[in-house]
Amino acid sequence: MQTDTVPLIRVDSAVKTFTVRSRSLRRVKMIALNNVSLEINRGETVGLVGESGSGKSTLGRSILRLTTLDAGKILYEGQEIQHLSESQFRPLRRKLQMVFQNPLTSFNPMMTIEAALLDSMRLVTELSPSEKKQRVFQLLDQVELSERFAKLYPYEMSGGQLQRAALARALAPDPDDRSPVRLEPQRHGYRIIVWNRHGIHRAQHFRCTRAVRRHEGRKLLQRSF
Repeated sequence: MQTDTVPLIRVDSAVKTFTVRSRSLRRVKMIALNNVSLEINRGETVGLVGESGSGKSTLGRSILRLTTLDAGKILYEGQEIQHLSESQFRPLRRKLQMVFQNPLTSFNPMMTIEAALLDSMRLVTELSPSEKKQRVFQLLDQVELSERFAKLYPYEMSGGQLQRAALARALAPDPDDRSPVRLEPQRHGYRIIVWNRHGIHRAQHFRCTRAVRRHEGRKLLQRSF
């Protein structure tokens, strides 16, 4: 299948429910995703916005296969990924990465930034150890951090610097993605999904090319910028 003619990610009629206890301690079903469909094209930066409990995190976790859907499909470059075995999905895991909202808690405080980036490349068998070290410096340059940050520990960096390092870590496992990305995603075809609960105006602030608003598990509004 021609990957340039299909969406990078396609969510088709996704359904996910959870069983939770109410205040009366009765078990009730909560609908997190209610027949949700979404397409993300290569080069887009999509902001998913909505209040707490609207299903943003559940959709993100489902795309990363950290949560299994009750019904529906998730396709990456035209390939359905929900029902792949772990060994079949492992090559795709390098291409589907997460950038956490709080970077400080997502880094091992005992590892330097260089060690953290090298650790994220442990499944990259096509690069030699020396090539991986060189890629660390290339990744830092892509997110506008100098080489000196490689030897720093997370607690020695500001929140903004650490978020850039987290971005580099997300890029590290996929050495095939060698486009000259910097911090202007839509110009260079850099692919990010922004999970944001503050509203559509915040999605525009993050340079999203498109925003999708969610409410009670449904997709309600879509806006391009």
